[in-house]
Amino acid sequence: MVGKNYPPEFKADAVALYESRPEGTIGSVTPDLGINPETLRNWVRAAGASPPRGRQMEEPAQPPAPLKVENAALRKKVRERRRNARSCAKRRSISPGLSPFQPDRGAVVLVGAGCTERRSSW
Repeated sequence: MVGKNYPPEFKADAVALYESRPEGTIGSVTPDLGINPETLRNWVRAAGASPPRGRQMEEPAQPPAPLKVENAALRKKVRERRRNARSCAKRRSISPGLSPFQPDRGAVVLVGAGCTERRSSW
């Protein structure tokens, strides 16, 4: 594809038109001129004019302080439960109880430190 050559006066007028419309975007100015938006964007950059306008990223809203406190408490609870689950898994690997497929022939359920262990009475 062959690029078009525009006279310097046209380029300067296009950049001036863009700058004269404070609320206008490159995409809203280019249809009036009959040029590609990227062409005008390049001219604006080359002219060192104001930075391109358009969709601006807004600052993300900071979550309210009570939510931060609640999230911290929930994260702490999750860490404690994970730690507890690891210690329970270690205990079960040392002395495994009945498997879930065996009948409960007088099994005793011991609850301690948040772990539930099943031990056979025979």
